Amino acid sequence: KTFKQIIKATPLKFYNKLTRFSKLDLAYIYEIIEAYRDLWTEKVQLPWDDIWSYLLDFCLEIIKQSRFWDSENQKERKHFVANRYWIVSGISRLLEDGTKSDDHAFSKEYLQKSKDIITLLLKNEKGNKYKIDSNAVSISINSPRGRCLIALINLTLRSCRLSDKDNNKDHSEVWAHFQLIYDSELNRADIQKPEYEFATLVTNYLPNFLYMSKKWLMGNLGRIFDQGHYLKWLCAMQGYTYVNTVYQEVYQYLKDNKDFIKALDDKNIENQVKDRVIQNIAMAYINDFEKYSDKNSLIKVIVLRKKIQELNNLIWFIWTLQKRTDGKLEKLTKKIYELWLEILKVIDVAVIEGKEIASQLCLWSTFVGYVDKENRNLLLEVVPYAAVSHNSYTLLESIANISQAQPFEAYTIWVEMLKGAWQDYPEQAIRQILTNLVKQGPEGLRKAKYAVSIYLEKGNDLPH
Repeated sequence: KTFKQIIKATPLKFYNKLTRFSKLDLAYIYEIIEAYRDLWTEKVQLPWDDIWSYLLDFCLEIIKQSRFWDSENQKERKHFVANRYWIVSGISRLLEDGTKSDDHAFSKEYLQKSKDIITLLLKNEKGNKYKIDSNAVSISINSPRGRCLIALINLTLRSCRLSDKDNNKDHSEVWAHFQLIYDSELNRADIQKPEYEFATLVTNYLPNFLYMSKKWLMGNLGRIFDQGHYLKWLCAMQGYTYVNTVYQEVYQYLKDNKDFIKALDDKNIENQVKDRVIQNIAMAYINDFEKYSDKNSLIKVIVLRKKIQELNNLIWFIWTLQKRTDGKLEKLTKKIYELWLEILKVIDVAVIEGKEIASQLCLWSTFVGYVDKENRNLLLEVVPYAAVSHNSYTLLESIANISQAQPFEAYTIWVEMLKGAWQDYPEQAIRQILTNLVKQGPEGLRKAKYAVSIYLEKGNDLPH
């Protein structure tokens, strides 16, 4: 660590003499790489064009040494002392940091040398061990081989972006230059001793592969989501569920091949991953990739399965979309009302599971800006169960919001809620409901007193 600090303190003294250190113990070589990586990420003003030239040469020289790949150098060392795995990851992170941002990237003249380094690392570095219950994404983004692949993806992206600038948004030639490496990586998951980093990361970086070559990605989805190779499929599904955007063509493929339902029914897939599958289906419904009335509608399948965890997650996720700023809130609300009605058709509030789902539906009260005949019935069906899953707080806020323009409608919903829940918080919401009622004159005052009397009957005098 002291050696690293010396290099960081006087980097110009060392950068053009790095080859002198190439025979050092790997622990020191690691600190050299980390020192210059720190300086780069900290954006220290240095002659980086020259430094990158020497630094890449140094990295290439290190990994070309036969001793570097000796099995002895992969053994774990005491006291957090670097071994070969540390250096492979360190070099990969260095290349990633040098390419991931166009505002802070090394010169394009070093792209080929970087590709040579990554290619050599991928040729020699083996993959991690994966099990059925492994967190594939966590392993892949932290394993030495996974770090190499992430560096490769960032290098390819940087090369494609540069090509787009020079060739009127055409980077097909650049992709052709890299495609053989990606083809090779796809094959490595099918050999006798398969490796799974790529199967995980290709789906985890799905938007990037759609940009680099949509044709390649779509043409290989069957090999990536290979249901005939169970562990590989598990890894691909885990990687996919970390993607925040639902892409219609990829979604349609997974829907048609029943990957989503298979994932939901798989006992080895964690609930967090299953939740993301539900959220994918919800976004597809909201974005009109499918309709509830469709013959093979997955959103309908989720509702009809009547699984409490799936429905609770579906309701919660859609509720989180309440602050959408894309101008499509009205369309979203219409979709929600349709789905709300369908869920009510299948739940049984005579049993606790049905009550819990009804309670969760109270979250959707936030989408009711104005009460009408359609949404009034939806609200009145669920508000008595608000307290079952602790959703009274959100519901009271929604009722207070409704009371601004419709105090009597708000009162009706509130009294219905009080049949099952008499929470007095948030206090400000209750004050607002009462104030808006009293403003309506004698009739409003009478209704306000009646609502307060219900609280008093339950032994709660705060609203009074």
